[in-house]
Formats: sequence, C-alpha cells, structure tokens
Amino acid sequence: MLFTPLKPMLLHKSDLPPAGEYIHQLKYDGFRCLLHADAGKVKLFTRHQNDCTTQFPEFAGVNLPSGMILDGEMIALGDDGKPDFEAVMSRFQTRRRNPKQTVHFAAFDVLCAGNQSVLTEPLEKRLERLQGLVKSSELISAVQSHQDGSALFESVKQLGLEGIVSKKKGSRYQLDYRSPNWLKVKNYQYATVAIAGIRKKEFG
Repeated sequence: MLFTPLKPMLLHKSDLPPAGEYIHQLKYDGFRCLLHADAGKVKLFTRHQNDCTTQFPEFAGVNLPSGMILDGEMIALGDDGKPDFEAVMSRFQTRRRNPKQTVHFAAFDVLCAGNQSVLTEPLEKRLERLQGLVKSSELISAVQSHQDGSALFESVKQLGLEGIVSKKKGSRYQLDYRSPNWLKVKNYQYATVAIAGIRKKEFG
C-alpha cells in the first residue's frame, strides 16, 4: 500500500447529526489528502490519486513513524484563524519553491501502521492508533473525536465553521466506497442578495 495512490472512503450527506453509536469530528474546509510516510520519506496524494508532494515541500522534513498512511484534510488558515479554502487551493496550484502560505495536515484516520494494513480494524481502534502516531506540530495534528454530535454541530454553527463528520462506531475503512457509516453534516450559511446580471457561456 505504501506510496501507491489510493482512493479514500467517501461520505453520505445528512441534514442533522445522527443519533446513536457515532463518533463525531470537525469537518475542515480544505482538500482531501492521503499522507504516506516511510523511512524518512513522505508522499502526498489527493483523493483523485494525484501526487501533490512537490506542492508541499515542507512535509519532506516532517518526523513521522515509518510504514504509515494517514487520511486527512490539507488546510490553510485565514487571518481570522478559520480554514480558508481559497488559500489552500492557491498553495495547491503554486509552483514556487518557497511558498508564503503555510498549510496544515489535519489527520482524521489511519489506513496503515507499521507497514501493516489496519483497514479492517474498528474505527475506535484506528482512532486510538492515530492519537499515538501523530504528535501535534505546526505541520500536522490528529483531529479530535467527540461523543456528542449535536453539541459539536451547535458549536460549529456558532463559530461559522464548515460542519462535522459522523462515523459509525465499529465501522471499518472501505477504500473507494461511499459508505452510509460515514456522514457529513454541513453548516450551510445563507445570505440575501440582489442579482444584477448573470452570464452563461456567451449569453448574458
């Protein structure tokens, strides 16, 4: 599995946080990324299996355990301290050797540890592994888990954040599969605006 592009597990949508046996995590506004680390080498892949390692040269020196694959979100923080999607995509598209915009990898699951696949392990075991594998730094951290999805989503709405992800306890990691065991609950924000004009192709 190591350094082989993988298609990550995908989510279904939900209007509200689910009740019952779920673990809840913040949903970050960035882009999905798989981080592979082995023998001091790190490679990064998008959810579409594109190698994006060269766009983020700072990760070449990150100290991570060998034989590990992490699933997470690559984010960039704006001036308000919140994830800024436009900023991280600007970094993704840049080819500068010394980019100014700093980024952060928020890891929320682990696929491989110690050169061994952990895909079939229950969610709780994988998250326990994740906390042991990832030591927080400026470049990387492990996403925290919460038991009360409704309270977490209420905090997200108050802070104007992206949303939450709710994962069924005991669920295994299924590559390239949109599972009902993983649900995303987005914090939709609305505004009343006046449209002065609209252009579609060559017509106005």
